[in-house]
Amino acid sequence: MLKKYAGEEAGTSYGTQVAFLDGEQRKAYELKMENGRLIGSDGRPFDTRGATTTFLETQGTAIFAMDAAGRLYAASERVAGQFQHSSFLAGGAVAAAGEIEVHDGVVKFLSGKSGHYRPSPMQIDQFAQFLVAGGQSAFVRDQTQW
Repeated sequence: MLKKYAGEEAGTSYGTQVAFLDGEQRKAYELKMENGRLIGSDGRPFDTRGATTTFLETQGTAIFAMDAAGRLYAASERVAGQFQHSSFLAGGAVAAAGEIEVHDGVVKFLSGKSGHYRPSPMQIDQFAQFLVAGGQSAFVRDQTQW
């Protein structure tokens, strides 16, 4: 995470406290790859069509972060200064972070758009490879560099 966001969980970056999830809270946001689909903690295919978070000009994307062990977390709501990419891993290091569009468990779009982490193209390639290895292949990848 970029140094300028240090202390955001205590309210020093935004004037509001950013939620930092602990291990138990994180489970509610974890996605698993099953039979080529992303499945939420509720056991249903993940879907972002009703999502209200975006850095893009369109709705329908979720924020995501992946840890070094390949665990994937996503949320369909991003509230600036309250719940962001850094929330998932309590400000810790990520393997990848950005935005993702998913319909019925099938990834349609991904980007590395995370102001907190600014993932490298290599990190997003790594995430794309994770998706392909899990059976996803028909997604568009935003190549925008931050």
